[in-house]
Amino acid sequence: MLDRSKPPIPDAAATLPFPTWQTAMLSNGLKIIVYEHHQTPMATLRLYVKAGSANEGAAQKAASFAFALLTQGTASRTADQIADETEFLGADLSAGAGIDHSTVSLSIMTKFLDKGLDLFADIILQPSFPDKEIEFVRRQSLNRLKFSKADAVRLGTDAFLKAVYQSHPYAQPPLGTEPSLKNLTRLQLETFYFSNAAPNNAFITVAGDVDTADIVKKLEQRFSTWPPKPLETAHFEPPLLYEEPQVILIQKDGAVQSSLHIGHLGVPRAHPDYIKIYVMNMILGGYFGSRLNLNLREKQGFTYSIRSAFEAKKLLGDFSISAQVRTDVTADAVKEIVREVRRLIQDDIMPDELQAVKNYISGNFVIQNEQPDAIAGRIATMELYGLPPSYFDSYRDAINAVSLADVRDAANAYIHLGNLLFVASGNALSIRKSMAEFGQTSILDADGNELTI
Repeated sequence: MLDRSKPPIPDAAATLPFPTWQTAMLSNGLKIIVYEHHQTPMATLRLYVKAGSANEGAAQKAASFAFALLTQGTASRTADQIADETEFLGADLSAGAGIDHSTVSLSIMTKFLDKGLDLFADIILQPSFPDKEIEFVRRQSLNRLKFSKADAVRLGTDAFLKAVYQSHPYAQPPLGTEPSLKNLTRLQLETFYFSNAAPNNAFITVAGDVDTADIVKKLEQRFSTWPPKPLETAHFEPPLLYEEPQVILIQKDGAVQSSLHIGHLGVPRAHPDYIKIYVMNMILGGYFGSRLNLNLREKQGFTYSIRSAFEAKKLLGDFSISAQVRTDVTADAVKEIVREVRRLIQDDIMPDELQAVKNYISGNFVIQNEQPDAIAGRIATMELYGLPPSYFDSYRDAINAVSLADVRDAANAYIHLGNLLFVASGNALSIRKSMAEFGQTSILDADGNELTI
């Protein structure tokens, strides 16, 4: 008889090798990575610039503004012309900035590839950053920031990042601040973009129905005049773990839930123990069958969703557990979270529990490799984070090699119960007394100012 009280254990995934790809170098040093996939007449190109919000310095939000504006005007095309041409070609053209890198993407049918490449190269090489478009992006960003102050999850996330990363650029709020958005100038956008967007600080991935030699030739024709530039290497002092647990409460009037973010500093993406940490975290709170989900959602009914993650960036990373719970069970939920973390560190892990997680990760890996763009994305990950070219060839073997002892060692080495940050955004006045037992407590408003209430 089927036991519906227990989730099924995922079967082992089929054995499929990671696909092969080709690399080439243009005359100006721009690296081109090509994954040929001829089953559909489409191609996706993506320029990766190895700079993002972490490289902005005092010009906060320069990266997101600059890349958002690439599709809004060039020396030869207006924003309307770019939009009309993109629509006429049936293409998808976009640009955006992340923390450690920024991208420009083009997805197009291969019969229109030449015209798409002209457009792709134009917005990368000749952006004009029109004043009218700058002001439009500024208004959008200010409105988004204004509405975010009513979002408990956003408030909690910003407070958590600021507390974890302290003076490091990774602490910057993703939506910026009102002064940074209002004061950003066109000169700062141009300076950021033209200082960082260069062939010796970028690469292009191509995935789809292309011939490697042909696409490299086409890219050489369009990008060979793009000059390399001297690059500055910034040095950031790394933050430290707190010496004792800290509690940060963000007051949100009228809140009926608490948005929880619990964690501390983690590891960078290229850390040698990353795979062991990844498997360990999957058991704790990385998927629907995780311990945190089975306890706080299925058993206790405290939350609809809870997850844990080691967000590994290029220079640093963070460990976090996040959930939204009813105000009246906030402290009880935190106690259960701490109990599950302590149990992971101290108690034995069952072999079938570990095997289920390995099967889940391996199965997802195979499924995610079915799309050409996803494969190109994994190749880009190796390039961005300095991982060896064989990383994804041996990925599933590395996952399956993780032992029970590895999981226990990873939990003990990389989860620090005595250094946790407990961030709760919601009705701080209702929960401050019960939350005080977890550590030294401070209460902030939506702008991050400390309240004395």
